[in-house]
Amino acid sequence: MKPKSSPCNGGGTIISFSVGNRLPYSVPLLDLPGKVHQVDVDLRDGDHTIASPEFELGTFKLNGLKTIMGRLRFGYSYDSKNQVITVCGTDYASAADEAAPHQDWNYNTQLMPGVAKIFREIARQANDAFIAALVEAQIYMVRVRSNLSDLQIDDYLNLCVVTSADGQFLGSYDPAAEYEEGVKINPLDSVYNGTTVVPAGTFFANVIGSDGDPKVRGLSWIELWRQMVNGGQQPVACTSYNFNGFACGPVDRGGHIIPGTVARPIPNGSDVYIFPICAAHNNNDNVYMSAITYQTAVWLKNYMGR
Repeated sequence: MKPKSSPCNGGGTIISFSVGNRLPYSVPLLDLPGKVHQVDVDLRDGDHTIASPEFELGTFKLNGLKTIMGRLRFGYSYDSKNQVITVCGTDYASAADEAAPHQDWNYNTQLMPGVAKIFREIARQANDAFIAALVEAQIYMVRVRSNLSDLQIDDYLNLCVVTSADGQFLGSYDPAAEYEEGVKINPLDSVYNGTTVVPAGTFFANVIGSDGDPKVRGLSWIELWRQMVNGGQQPVACTSYNFNGFACGPVDRGGHIIPGTVARPIPNGSDVYIFPICAAHNNNDNVYMSAITYQTAVWLKNYMGR
């Protein structure tokens, strides 16, 4: 079932997607015939935790037939004015279980091998389908929280910056340097927060004054985008390749960008985004760009915040 969206008479937007176990599973105690259901989510402004209506998954066959029901529960944050929605990615660390069983039913037994995996996959596929439906709906910005991998101590130190006793920025932490008394080693200013998907053709512009923004994990910004967005592959062209007749060169920058058509400085602590762009675009604050080659950016939080 293709995800879709539609306006709601009450002022929200209905996002529709499918959920269920697509492949049948059957053992003497349990029958999951492969039911798929449509779930509708009415997006409303603000922070929300929602639970879907119950949907049928199958039948438990012990002491009579008992219907097995499932229900989705997840959260989102929606800024309807700016058309920005924030959700958790499927692999994002969460305090909630991916698939929470009924307190009176233990399906982690040898009598139902693999069922826990099936229920976990139902939850994960539903989250993926929800995100895909949001992207399909052409919401201006879909921000998906995700995690960097666990860091070794050397990598952790690369996430730190150094400030003087009076708060002056001294640069990224250098384990070989000798610092004066009173300096502070702080967590990295801009930290990876996930990815952001925008519709094709979305306009964006440079962040003026971003050269001093420290790097995540000691990586160059374009390497961070390559690892977290592009499966480790190098970008093939500038995101705004030849837009409006602009002559692009080789793509070799991970540019700090903001939505809109005007390049400008932004306050410390703001959200910024990283797209792969060419040096010519990166060095020209008099033009704006368009998401042509790529529509997924790295999302950074706490820009230059110290």
